[in-house]
Amino acid sequence: MKIALMGRTKWLLDTGKKIISEGDKIELIITSKAENFYNCNEEEFREFAKLNDIKFCLFNNNNQDQLLDILEKKYDLALSINWPYILNSKIINRFTLGVVNFHCGDLPRYRGNACPNWAIINGEKKIGLTAHFMDDYLDSGPILLKKFLKINAKTYIKDIYNWLDKQMPNLASEVIVGLKDNKIVAKPQSKNLRDIVHCFPRKPSDSKIDWYKSKDSILALIRASSYPFDGAFTFLENGTKVVIWKAVVYKIDYKINAIPGQFLFNYNDKLIIACSDGAILLNDVEIINPTNEKIEWDNIRKKLRNRFI
Repeated sequence: MKIALMGRTKWLLDTGKKIISEGDKIELIITSKAENFYNCNEEEFREFAKLNDIKFCLFNNNNQDQLLDILEKKYDLALSINWPYILNSKIINRFTLGVVNFHCGDLPRYRGNACPNWAIINGEKKIGLTAHFMDDYLDSGPILLKKFLKINAKTYIKDIYNWLDKQMPNLASEVIVGLKDNKIVAKPQSKNLRDIVHCFPRKPSDSKIDWYKSKDSILALIRASSYPFDGAFTFLENGTKVVIWKAVVYKIDYKINAIPGQFLFNYNDKLIIACSDGAILLNDVEIINPTNEKIEWDNIRKKLRNRFI
């Protein structure tokens, strides 16, 4: 089987390594500029291609005609992970079996971008990983296989990424074997609009904490924004940025009068912060100070007149 890889991330690179280890042939790799949290860049794909005698192409625009020129011959199958552009039918038809995309969402729910992050924010009970054929639209092609991870109020985005690290190459292998043996039947996605959730990209600025929200929503934002992303953040009244990487609910058995964001007290050297319906305990905090002036967090957290804004 003549296979092409299209996309980015270490998931795609690890998938390529697994494919080769299982005896299949990759003939083409097309990648583009990586994001910082992908744990893999263009040069690693280039080196992998060179090592395994694979045609390599760096593609950083959405010129479909140029992409057609790169695909000068037909391939059996393309595997796509985090390909940044929608492919038109001319591109898809360059592959005899089609283009299989591996999407971090439970299609047709959670189409689009940052689906695991949105799933945490929305309080979902599971996150899906879907292998589906690409068509002319975003994440709407027929579904081949799905895997699921149960998530809860303790799940951080890194936990989901660790799961995807293992599952992505395995699912790709299952798809290749299933297509070879004609054991996978693609099933069309629901077209009922009530079944579809479209997720739009998130920016680092979207992770600013609003202390007037509920403790559950604040903690969900912290878990969805944590490593490998830039973290949920807030500010001291003097403008110093504070990133909160980990936090938990802190139960107070008596009523309090406090402004959301208020420093309440310290427990085991960890700061307790008021929010609209209770309090949270900060387990992992980082001070971001562009002036490089030394800021003593231990001193700051002990001053109960301080607030986050």
